[in-house]
Amino acid sequence: MLDHSKNIHSDWLVKSGHQENNSDLEGLLDLRPCELLLTQFDYYRRYQRTLENLNNDPRVHLEILNAATKPAPDSFPRVQRFVQHVSWAPVVVKLTRNENKM
Repeated sequence: MLDHSKNIHSDWLVKSGHQENNSDLEGLLDLRPCELLLTQFDYYRRYQRTLENLNNDPRVHLEILNAATKPAPDSFPRVQRFVQHVSWAPVVVKLTRNENKM
């Protein structure tokens, strides 16, 4: 079985200089990853809203597994302003394409 996976950096989903507000969403739709491995920081501060929007797209089904057994400080918007916590519990997002809706 061939592995067609490729690694992408979570900060570079689109080409440099792309200025649209929904560029992360567009990047995920264009790159078509089958899985994301995120830190608690990246998930709550950057990807949560994007993944909520992506979950509303009928072409994609998301399954999110947050491995943190207790909520990380990054999960509380009021705390995010002054706490930058690094949690080693990953957030795994599995993306499945609904090919019949493409």
